[in-house]
Amino acid sequence: MSRPSRTEDAKTELSKYYAEHGVMPTIEVFAKAMGYRSTSSAHNALTGLVQSGYLVREERGGRLMPGPLFARPTNLQAIPAPAAQIPPEILKSLPAGVELTVLEVPVTSLREHAICVGDMLVLVPLERTDLSDQILQRRGISLALSIERKPGWRAMGLLVAQFRRYGRPSAERH
Repeated sequence: MSRPSRTEDAKTELSKYYAEHGVMPTIEVFAKAMGYRSTSSAHNALTGLVQSGYLVREERGGRLMPGPLFARPTNLQAIPAPAAQIPPEILKSLPAGVELTVLEVPVTSLREHAICVGDMLVLVPLERTDLSDQILQRRGISLALSIERKPGWRAMGLLVAQFRRYGRPSAERH
């Protein structure tokens, strides 16, 4: 098996950083993540990605942003959950008839809560405070979990359970 090219490594690093922070890294942060000894090497790599359309520069300020070829994380919408998707032990722990939705976590922004990319989160409506006080919120592609609503973040529901689906990643299932 061949090693990915430096360009592919750079794209992977940029996607991971963007998924976690919602912005592109600075040249210094990118250089450190890629193991470059100088920021000029990082600048050259990023310039190549701009020329290829993977990244674009803002007209004002020159900040890097995702370009038309950038692979953005998707699937940040919670979807109604068929009962068959949720493990039976979780279903037994919840009252019958409660509206459930499931979200597959596409970003690493919940690591401090031991929630990883690919984990499945079971949510109930915000008014079901009898079941949970942990509000799952999103801003752009970032996710946050807290007991209070955060200004500028959109509440998605209350977290009542988390589980992992084993097997192929979801991108390969479709």
